[in-house]
Amino acid sequence: MAKMMKATVRNGRATASGKVYNANHNTRAETRAQERHIDHNRTDQNINLQFTAEGRVRRCGSFDAKEFELSRYEQLYGEGQQAKNARYIQDGHPERCKSVADIYASRRTAPLETIIQLGSRDTDIDPQERKEKLMAATAELIDGLQKRWGDNLHLLDLAIHLDEEVCHCHLRMTFSALDKFGQRVPNQAQAFEAMGIQRPDPTTKEGKYNCPLITFSEIIRQEFYDLCEKQGITIDREVKTPSQKHLSVLEYKCQQLEATAAQQAQAIEAAQAAIEEVRAERDTLRDQNSVSRTIQQSLERPDIKIEAEYLPEKKSITGKVVEPEKVKLTRADYEWLRERASITTAIKNAWESLQRYGRQLWAEVDRNARVQTAEEKAERAERQTRADAITIRELTRRAERAETQAQEQEQYMKRQGIWQRFVQFLEAQRQQTHHHRR
Repeated sequence: MAKMMKATVRNGRATASGKVYNANHNTRAETRAQERHIDHNRTDQNINLQFTAEGRVRRCGSFDAKEFELSRYEQLYGEGQQAKNARYIQDGHPERCKSVADIYASRRTAPLETIIQLGSRDTDIDPQERKEKLMAATAELIDGLQKRWGDNLHLLDLAIHLDEEVCHCHLRMTFSALDKFGQRVPNQAQAFEAMGIQRPDPTTKEGKYNCPLITFSEIIRQEFYDLCEKQGITIDREVKTPSQKHLSVLEYKCQQLEATAAQQAQAIEAAQAAIEEVRAERDTLRDQNSVSRTIQQSLERPDIKIEAEYLPEKKSITGKVVEPEKVKLTRADYEWLRERASITTAIKNAWESLQRYGRQLWAEVDRNARVQTAEEKAERAERQTRADAITIRELTRRAERAETQAQEQEQYMKRQGIWQRFVQFLEAQRQQTHHHRR
């Protein structure tokens, strides 16, 4: 029976703040070494591929992806950008001139990054089997992209990450088209037009949720699903509503932060219990030191000269001892010796008590350091818990805003009839793709 699981294919160029994705996060060992969620012992197992201008695929280890991709941009767009800059200067607008590096760093023309993932951390599948099926499906997907749209879609590099909890791929690409001067320029809209990819609903105005990129993403997503099913894996193709798409990541992050906060609270309780235990041991030591000081003060009293008269034993005529030998003392000397005997008994008892406690309490030399360390640990955990609580509140606010926006978006799409037409369009595209493969 085929295994059922989710698969992920999503595209992007920049973060929500507008910062373009860092390509070196995918390929450079020095950059990945700074990430905390990565198993650095497995980083050398990652697979990095470069797609050269000659159409070859080159496997390499850690490399500077920014430098490589910029060189590919130079090969693709350098001549066209020089010609455009020359026209700007000729028209008297030198301020409009841009370098290829500017094009590469722009959010509009930066490489498009596609993340491809099979399953999740909760998927019941052997890691080696997941890796093999993911690589096989991705390789076939890439081959299909190059054969179908190679004139306008240019693959740059592929990074397969095996050092994270779930293995996945980062595929980076750029779109180009010929301008009216016959020069190749980075233009995604014209590239999609040349590739025959339209927006989901051609009858309505183009927008964020009705653009050719959505169609392109859905096409490669469905193709990846089909290729996974060829590998014997049944993909759960249930379409989430827009609100679910926006909220799932935020809700997951909130749940993770809440779990972390609970763990930090448990750590604080454990640290406080350890502190109380060490303090109790410290107080016991202080009590024992107090007994020792008392004994020491008693022993330091000045000695008294004892005057004693020795009385030999008395025997009968037959040699039997009638009276044993004795020592005759004054009353004061007797009381002094009696006090000394009591002190000696106290010393013995105290020494035995100190030995019992010493075996337990002197295993660690500096008890005060243990108290300080436990208090610092508890303080750090408490600070982290407060920070996590602030983060949870912020993510909750973001989730609420996203839910409101998603609901408005969903209502708008239903009013305009976009969603139904989009589903019909995708179904037609899928049937066309199957017919094309046959």
